[in-house]
Amino acid sequence: MLTITEAPEQQFNIFKFIPVRLAPWLLAIVACLIYCNTLPNQYALDDDLVFKNNKYVQQGFKGLPKIMTSDIFASYFEDYQVEEMLSGGRYRPLSQATFAVEHQFFGANPMVGHGINMVLYGLLVFVLFTVLLRSFRLSPDVVFITTLLFALHPIHTEVVANIKSRDEILSLLFILLSFRGFFKYVDTGKGLQLLLAGVVTFLAFLSKEYAYALVVLLPLAIVTFRPSGRIGKMVPTMFMLLAVTMVYTMIRVSIVGANILQQDDILNNPYLHASSDEALATKIFVLGKYLLLLLFPHPLSADYSYPHFPFLTFSSPMVLLSLLIYAGIMVLGVYYAWKRHVLGFAILTFLLFTFPVSNLLIDIGATMGERLMFHPSLGFCLAISYLLVKLAQRYSLNKAVLILPLLLITVAAVAKTMDRNRAWYDTDTLFLTDVKTVPKAVIANSNAGDAILKKAWIEKDSVKKQAMLIEARGYIDNALAPYPEFVNALVNLGTVQYLQGKKDSALTTWLLGKKYLPQSPHFVKYAEYFYNLGMTTATADINLAIQYLYMAAQLDGRSEYWSNLGGAYFTIKQYDTALACWETALKINPNDPEAKKGKAALTYTTPPAQK
Repeated sequence: MLTITEAPEQQFNIFKFIPVRLAPWLLAIVACLIYCNTLPNQYALDDDLVFKNNKYVQQGFKGLPKIMTSDIFASYFEDYQVEEMLSGGRYRPLSQATFAVEHQFFGANPMVGHGINMVLYGLLVFVLFTVLLRSFRLSPDVVFITTLLFALHPIHTEVVANIKSRDEILSLLFILLSFRGFFKYVDTGKGLQLLLAGVVTFLAFLSKEYAYALVVLLPLAIVTFRPSGRIGKMVPTMFMLLAVTMVYTMIRVSIVGANILQQDDILNNPYLHASSDEALATKIFVLGKYLLLLLFPHPLSADYSYPHFPFLTFSSPMVLLSLLIYAGIMVLGVYYAWKRHVLGFAILTFLLFTFPVSNLLIDIGATMGERLMFHPSLGFCLAISYLLVKLAQRYSLNKAVLILPLLLITVAAVAKTMDRNRAWYDTDTLFLTDVKTVPKAVIANSNAGDAILKKAWIEKDSVKKQAMLIEARGYIDNALAPYPEFVNALVNLGTVQYLQGKKDSALTTWLLGKKYLPQSPHFVKYAEYFYNLGMTTATADINLAIQYLYMAAQLDGRSEYWSNLGGAYFTIKQYDTALACWETALKINPNDPEAKKGKAALTYTTPPAQK
């Protein structure tokens, strides 16, 4: 195993021009600089759910108690008036707490959020270098190359450029600090170090569930990177780790439960229509795709939703290849772990962080996500770095032989990362970019259609507007073809039809969407829009106002919508229809004052026919 034999203050063997003390600062600064172009970016993707439209975050300090005792999507579920929609629950309050504090001081300012993510990533890179060098005592060459590859890897762009993914950064940061704290205890025997290690481990759990891997990785790291004389510290170390794990688990279960939900939504359960063999084979294939992206991170996408990956079987050569590769990796991992070798720790780190997000244990609600490789990439980078340095040492290669490819990798990675950061400018830019990479994915197509639709809504030139609507309709149709019940796409389709002047078709489409998801706030907002439009149009064109008021009443049956619709019909002397509208309003709200007044104004008693 490659370990340090010289004092850490000495220079690198290969990179002799960089002092060890300066290296982590240099790498941290580089990590920050390559994400500087995220600072002008806006909120994107799930930022709206966890920050911009999260009512607990918007409360600042006052929202902290609710944040600490709720699922990360609790505010979203309440807005939609639904129960938990994702398997296993998401109790990750620490990042949300930072969002609430951030909002307390800066409000909804995406530049601040991106800046914090950038700085935290730089801090993570600094801590990674320190842990590998000081705690694991690896050679400076291995430490430097590992940290460099990790800092520059373009697959991390989703984590750093997406404010929501701060939970990933905090999770890995506190996991590394947990290693640092426990190793300090192992080296010094001081109880305070053990206590501090327990605290940062608990913070790692509050960031994300990856901290469960410490139960295996921490004792493995101790037996790998410390002489046998230190193993005596293992009992109190594991006692503290298991105690923290149990406390967190009890808190988690009491808040989000322990049920594994069975989803009947293809977007939250992408293997819903697959046979058991097809599901397993496709999951193994996706694991192979992860490895490919770690080796060659292009092209990248924020979405790999159904049906981007076709269902495969074990007769597929790519499935068998992925299976053989992972089987070989597992065998090597166990072998080298038994030998107390750094490769054993690196490989098992990769596998243990990959397994929870592989869909093999529980369905995570997605086929694939680049952010899910953030933690596993640490083991990947460590293994690659070790092998590179070992190769250079074994064959006495000139340092230029290793430096040149690293420089090429650095230039390519920086270019790819900064280009990808621009794609994360906002949700519209992201999906208009990514739909070219995943042309069949439902979510990517729906959001690309939505992005064009927003531009069409405000476009003044009628020819350009119609061209945009046709383009948007193409993406929306692509989303609805494999998933006709997708409400967001139905909402957008109705909007296209409305802007094309097809009000009846638009209302029919929206009502179909409302049938699938009655509580969607989209319909409430559209109803308010048409109600206000109807009220302002009434004096100029009462018949057009009736159309708008009718659409509002159908989309969100508030009594005031029905009572004002009744008033509009009364104005054009359609008394039977007016009375029907007022009676509908009174069924919804028996005390509706306008409906009462309108009904009292009628002098006949014959029940009208419903519209």
